[in-house]
Amino acid sequence: MVKTEHRDKALNFYKADDWVAKYGGEEWFSSFHHPQFLNVHALVYKVKPVYFTYVIKGKIVFAISSFEKGNKLIVPDHFLRTGFWINLAFNEIQILTFLQEMLKELKAIYKNIRFNLPVEITDVRPFVWSGFKFKLMHTYEKKLNTRNYHTNIARMLKKKDPGFTFTCLDRDFTHILDIHRRDFYRFGVRRKHVALYLPLLQKLRNEGFLIDLNLKFENEIVASNLVLLNKMQKKAYIVLIARSQQWYEFGAHAKIYDKSFEYLKNEGYEVADLFGADVPGFALFKLKFDVELKLLSSILQC
Repeated sequence: MVKTEHRDKALNFYKADDWVAKYGGEEWFSSFHHPQFLNVHALVYKVKPVYFTYVIKGKIVFAISSFEKGNKLIVPDHFLRTGFWINLAFNEIQILTFLQEMLKELKAIYKNIRFNLPVEITDVRPFVWSGFKFKLMHTYEKKLNTRNYHTNIARMLKKKDPGFTFTCLDRDFTHILDIHRRDFYRFGVRRKHVALYLPLLQKLRNEGFLIDLNLKFENEIVASNLVLLNKMQKKAYIVLIARSQQWYEFGAHAKIYDKSFEYLKNEGYEVADLFGADVPGFALFKLKFDVELKLLSSILQC
C-alpha cells in the first residue's frame, strides 16, 4: 500500500490482495471493484488495475477501482462503469470539498483521468470545478419484482411461437459470439474494437462475470442477451442483445427480455440495467418494460 498524506487526509493505493482482504466484504464492493473482473480487462487491453481510497481521519470517503496506462487513468471499453463509491455518511458539503481535494491529488499523479461514473453518482459539480468536462449519457434500470409492461409488450408476449426454448450458458458460445460479431459490424463498430470485445466477453464468461441468455428454436439462436453480473449488489447489466429479424412476428425481441428478467429474478438479482437508452429506436422499445431512466456521466480531464 502506498500513501500520500496531508495531515489527517490520505490517498491510499493498494495491491490487489490487500484490497480484497481489507474491503472485499464491504457492501459497496462490486464486480467493478473486484480484481478478478479488472484483471480480465487488463489482459485484453494491456492496462494495469489500480485500487485506491481517500480517507479522512481514518474514515473512507471514496473507494475507487480503475486502470492505469502509463501516466493516465483510463476506462478501456464502453461496457465498463468505474468502481467509484462515495460514503454517504459524510454530508454534502464534506463530499463536495473532499472530492475536489482528492481530484487535485490525482491530477498531480496522472496526466489524464477518465471515469465512467455509476448511476448512483449524479452530482458532477466537483469534477467540473476541478477542471474536468463531462459527457451525459443515459440508461434504463428495470426492477425485477415488477412486470407492468406496456400493452404493446404484453401483446407480443402472447403471440404464439413455434416452440422457443430458453437457455442459459449455451454450450456453443462461439456461435453466439459470431452472432454478436455480425451485429457489431452491422452497427458500424470498428473491426479493431470488435477484435478486442470478443475475447473480452469470452474471458468474462470463463470467470463467471458474464452469462448468455438465449431464445432458441431447435438449434437456431433466435435471440441472445449477454449479461454482466454484479452478484454482490444483486444487479445485472444487459450489455448486448442480438436477435434475428425473421422471428420478429413471433414476439422474440420482447420474449428474450421477459425471459431474461424472470431468470435473473429467480437467481436473486433485484435490478437489471438495460443499456442503450441513448439510441432512439432501442430507447423507445426498452421504455415499454416499466423501467426507470438513470443518468450516467463520463468524466474527462480537460
